[in-house]
Amino acid sequence: MLFRRYFEGICHYRSSVFIEQAKFLSDGFIELFNSYIINRKFSVEYNNFRSEISNFRCATGFHSWSTLFALYINHILANIRYNVVLFADNLKIYKSIADENERLDLQSDLLNVLLWCQTNKLHLNTQKSWIVSITRHNFKTEFQYKIGPDILHLNMVKDLGVSFDDKLNFNQHILNICNSAIRTLGFIVRNSRDFYDIRTIKVLFFTLIRSKLEYVSSIWSPYYTHLKVCNGFKEGL
Repeated sequence: MLFRRYFEGICHYRSSVFIEQAKFLSDGFIELFNSYIINRKFSVEYNNFRSEISNFRCATGFHSWSTLFALYINHILANIRYNVVLFADNLKIYKSIADENERLDLQSDLLNVLLWCQTNKLHLNTQKSWIVSITRHNFKTEFQYKIGPDILHLNMVKDLGVSFDDKLNFNQHILNICNSAIRTLGFIVRNSRDFYDIRTIKVLFFTLIRSKLEYVSSIWSPYYTHLKVCNGFKEGL
């Protein structure tokens, strides 16, 4: 699940509540932070003209914003009972499903996330939220999960540069990175004909090709057939 416009969507009043609940922060820091994000106004003046007074918002890119968002979003974890992975604005919930009751339990967690978002005025991007049922069985029972509207059920998703399918065999991911490496190899061959220093070619290979072929390989775990395909690029170069 992804959060929609999370840079602009943070409610500063709710943020101050979360900051006060952070036990590791000193009273002086809490007072300083609250003075920075609450009840601040601003206007723009130019050549004796002044704009209307507006509420101040913590601008994207400020050093304080990352701290503010981390304190804000981490409170969602208390509302989820099962396994959860949170990376910036990307939230994943996963659970081993054995029967209908466990599907309903997972749906309950999704509703808790939706309720938390509504309470704290941080909206989910439902168009970029999806579910994948991972199993090696040929028959798969699909349950329609909801976070407001129905969640799109996919057989393959791309997450942090890795393509995951519903059987976790990673064939499509390996095909994708090999095709990308072939295109990059062609670019290097076309543009390095006048290069005479082999060290330059090696730098190009390690930087542009090998980095793609070995990116998080511990996740997609290539076996002999895949390694043979990937290593073929060294011979081609």
